[in-house]
Amino acid sequence: MKSCAMCRTDQEEVNVVVVAPATWNDFNNFAEVCTDCQNSRKFKQAARPKVAAAKAAAQKAADAAEVEMENSGVKPVPKIEVRHRRTGVVLHTLEARTLDNATLSGASLSGADLQNASLRGAVLLKADLHLADLSNADLRGADLRGVNFRGADLRGTDLRDTKLIQADLNHVLHDVDTRWPAGYRPTAARR
Repeated sequence: MKSCAMCRTDQEEVNVVVVAPATWNDFNNFAEVCTDCQNSRKFKQAARPKVAAAKAAAQKAADAAEVEMENSGVKPVPKIEVRHRRTGVVLHTLEARTLDNATLSGASLSGADLQNASLRGAVLLKADLHLADLSNADLRGADLRGVNFRGADLRGTDLRDTKLIQADLNHVLHDVDTRWPAGYRPTAARR
């Protein structure tokens, strides 16, 4: 049995669903909700089905454009999908071969699965990476000014030569293998 995030009761059928961040789901873009609550008006407003339909239409158009490119002989640029670490929901898509030197300024990557990722020289200015899994990631030389790392997993992460000005590092997980910029003294608790 799991607990429903909306009604706070233990139910047998509780599913993980995509919803708009709100107070009832701890500002996450997903929630574990029972079948009864999924049929409620409150949930239907929170789930924003119009956005889901718009995303589906955009994906269909992108797929059609890709087929057209293949038929014309033009090679498509590979896509990288950044997914949520628990739900697998796509949080961000980039047309690139690698995340090195990627521009992700202001990206909403809350809860992203970026473990072992190479983000060398990436620009993540004011990105939201709270609760993200960045364990063993390579962020050397990245611009991390104003990034929200609150609760992120930085164990084994290489942060040398990064810019951490005004980055929120409250409650991050780090260990002896985490490499910090020269002169930086972490104050967050180790685990």
